[in-house]
Amino acid sequence: YPWYDAPNYENGTWQHWNHEWFSNWDRSDTKTYPTGFHVPPDDIGSLFFPSLGPYSSRDPLVIDQHMKWIASAKINVVVVSWIPEEKTDPNSFSWDSLVPLLMDSADNYGLKLSFHLEPYEGRTAASVKNDIIKIIDKYGNHSAFYRTFPKNQSKSGKALPLFYVYDSYMVSTDD
Repeated sequence: YPWYDAPNYENGTWQHWNHEWFSNWDRSDTKTYPTGFHVPPDDIGSLFFPSLGPYSSRDPLVIDQHMKWIASAKINVVVVSWIPEEKTDPNSFSWDSLVPLLMDSADNYGLKLSFHLEPYEGRTAASVKNDIIKIIDKYGNHSAFYRTFPKNQSKSGKALPLFYVYDSYMVSTDD
């Protein structure tokens, strides 16, 4: 997820490390759990503390280190969450603005990058189609853009982009 930010990078603010504590989903459990918001840098919204500390997803050194680790683990494809620029939280930064840096860094390590389309208000089948067209038009010629062959197609056919559509069930079946 490219949504993390921290004050230690280019005057950032705490983003996502400081999210609200989840409430207890088991109403019969009477234990008291924390409420309110996480307070970084020592209390972050994660079960695991990152070895780089609570970082900014915008930091090129952080991106490079993650790509290096991913490549050393023999992973070939990185999947990054994406929302359209115009749907970006006005109190945050554009995830789309990070894609060129992510693509270039992935390419430096021989990795490919695919997109995990996040839900947003007003998302429809037509808007998802437009998002996919926008991504292909903007990034489809980059050497790190992930394409694969459909299972029923030979390798002599055309490799196609692969997208993950998160919460696809939220798009009406009538759409």
